[in-house]
Amino acid sequence: MRPLPGEVVRSGKPLPGEAARSGTSLFGGVVRSGGSLPGGVVRGERGVAAVGLVLLVALLLVLILTAVAAGGLVSARLEVDGAARQAARAAAAARDPAGAVSAARAAAEAVLASGRSGCGGPAVAGPDVGVGLFRPGGAVTVTVTCRVRLADVAMAHLPGGADLTSAFTAPIPSWRSR
Repeated sequence: MRPLPGEVVRSGKPLPGEAARSGTSLFGGVVRSGGSLPGGVVRGERGVAAVGLVLLVALLLVLILTAVAAGGLVSARLEVDGAARQAARAAAAARDPAGAVSAARAAAEAVLASGRSGCGGPAVAGPDVGVGLFRPGGAVTVTVTCRVRLADVAMAHLPGGADLTSAFTAPIPSWRSR
């Protein structure tokens, strides 16, 4: 049998809305002033919705900034991949191993300096150019390593950074003569 409005249930759990009349709040705390305000708001629970909203907004901001930082790292990774690819192609087009190294370095630095990854400054570790058997029909491998600061790729001042490394191998044209 259901109790009448205003009647407190003494055995078992109180019905919704009955908690304030029985001396406890909905969250288990004691209501000091007793009773409720118009609209069913318990006096001891004023501001709970505002606190919850502030916590929810803060959590959403952290999630958004994390997504922006992850997107910035992906963009920087793509830029380092592109620099390695362009450097390997430039090295493969060179006539000799010394020219391949200088062409690869120039191409990698040009690609990284034109981008927004934060690799364009002195943080660029010069590309590692593996010329191996530098002859027509051979291959040249270029590895580009870059340290990206998280503050450069995210919209927040995050500490730390990430080392991004990419390697690309380009064939030396077999029809080319020395």
